[in-house]
Amino acid sequence: MNATIYHSVINIAATCGLYLAGAMLVPAFVDIYYGHKDWEVFVLSAAIVGGMAGYGTGLLLPLVYSAVLVATGSYGFGFTVCGLPALVVGIVLLRAPREHDAR
Repeated sequence: MNATIYHSVINIAATCGLYLAGAMLVPAFVDIYYGHKDWEVFVLSAAIVGGMAGYGTGLLLPLVYSAVLVATGSYGFGFTVCGLPALVVGIVLLRAPREHDAR
């Protein structure tokens, strides 16, 4: 495998995360301007997403996918391994009791 493929995947994932973090600052500035307390949530979210884009998800999943691709030579298995956490979270959230159901 060529190293530029891995570099491209990591670069795209991190760039998307950083754009998302920057976009979260727009409502934060609007809330600061109008005096709402919600600006703290937006700034914290932007910091977390920006940090994950640099070191967490933006780096971890492409590395896992690359390792699976090198180990097995199968693109499909890599997609399965990297998509499985999202599927599990989705199922757990669908099965979680809602507030109005718990009453």
